Amino acid sequence: GIGPNDIVVGVVANIRPEKNLRLLVSAFSDLAKVYGNAVLVIIGQDFLEGELQLFAGQSGAGNRVLFLDRRDDIPNLMKILDIFCLPSMYEGLPLTVLEAMAAGVPVIGSDVLGISEVIRHRENGLLFPSNDRKKLTECIVTLLNDDALRERISLSGRRSVERIYSFQNMIAGYEKLFSSF
Repeated sequence: GIGPNDIVVGVVANIRPEKNLRLLVSAFSDLAKVYGNAVLVIIGQDFLEGELQLFAGQSGAGNRVLFLDRRDDIPNLMKILDIFCLPSMYEGLPLTVLEAMAAGVPVIGSDVLGISEVIRHRENGLLFPSNDRKKLTECIVTLLNDDALRERISLSGRRSVERIYSFQNMIAGYEKLFSSF
């Protein structure tokens, strides 16, 4: 149901309280009032028993929020995203952010430990203060309205994943760590 002219904002994350997806739905409902062709795609297993779907329905943008549940075809789904957003309240190493960056999808994340270690603001992604709906919405609008920034962040994100998190670099890092003992 996604058209060729639709703007697709998405996330790959299990639906859990710490992922703060309610904030993403709220920000998206603000965005959808201005961008009639916006679609939000949430990919991940639901651990809240439909609470987020109910909230999305009540937000006024429910018919433009797609819940795809747990999927095994994430690389293909990343191709449909124009913007990836992870609004977590806390994270470890956010692999889903790295996957989006590797796929060349511009990334927005909350400025919390873990995410802020991967995303450098306005260099390889955008950061917003945790739980700040207005700033999250502003970040999405910024990327939608600035093609050059979106392209630069996309390329820089891909390069940083290749440079820092490639298999070869991870092996070298472990070898260095183990040889220090």
